[in-house]
Amino acid sequence: MWTPSDIEADVPIADDRPYAGYFHGELNYISLHPQQAQRFNVTLGSTGEGSFAGKAQQLVHSIVGSKEPRGWAYQIEDQVVGSVGYLTHLNLKREALSGNTGWEISNVTEANLGNFRSDVSTGMMLRFGSELGGNFGAANIGTENPFKAGMIGSSNQGWFTYFGVKAVIDLTISL
Repeated sequence: MWTPSDIEADVPIADDRPYAGYFHGELNYISLHPQQAQRFNVTLGSTGEGSFAGKAQQLVHSIVGSKEPRGWAYQIEDQVVGSVGYLTHLNLKREALSGNTGWEISNVTEANLGNFRSDVSTGMMLRFGSELGGNFGAANIGTENPFKAGMIGSSNQGWFTYFGVKAVIDLTISL
């Protein structure tokens, strides 16, 4: 859900983001190995009134007593949206330090193609922790979903901390 900075405005504000909702479902096929983790996904959803974002925000604001959003009549148009995507974590180097604790460096590459979002990204990640081979692919470089619990494999214990950088080309904006 995205809203303009002033949700009490009755008309759209120039140079501010419009009201927008996005509701979707996603199917994933995940392949996990200690040296490579892959995810293939298909996403299908809706923007606009079909996302129910306006109704959801109005309901929550009425319950908690927040300001009433007044501009949902001007939200983006209804559109069925979909995409296909691929993500891979490729282990480049893993070293044990002490016991089952170690470090690793990996490449993380992702591509998405669809009418909601199309992008390509690649980056490098450094992880430090225990049982790294059993939870390879669970960390993500980014703020949207920094941890992917579904990518935890055979490990039923362990921990890690990580740092990563990536470059993204957002084809939705570029084209």
